[in-house]
Amino acid sequence: MYVSYNKLWKLLIDRNMKKVDLRRIPISPSTLSKMNRGEPVSLDVLGKICDKLHCDIGDIMERYEYHRDLLNLPEYVFPAAMLVFGYP
Repeated sequence: MYVSYNKLWKLLIDRNMKKVDLRRIPISPSTLSKMNRGEPVSLDVLGKICDKLHCDIGDIMERYEYHRDLLNLPEYVFPAAMLVFGYP
């Protein structure tokens, strides 16, 4: 599973926080390094982060293999944004 925590890192920047501030939640260093590598972590950890930051899980992470499969993209391509034209 491909997980991106880029939304979390952006949220921390917007709130003038750093990654080490997540250690106060508490989150172990190994879990934080997993998140830095884009590996999945437990829902308990994600829940703790969301409680601390007062946000939803979708505000801090996303699975991007869905987009890769939807657009038929190769493994080495990371879909960063999607632009859709048309009527709803």
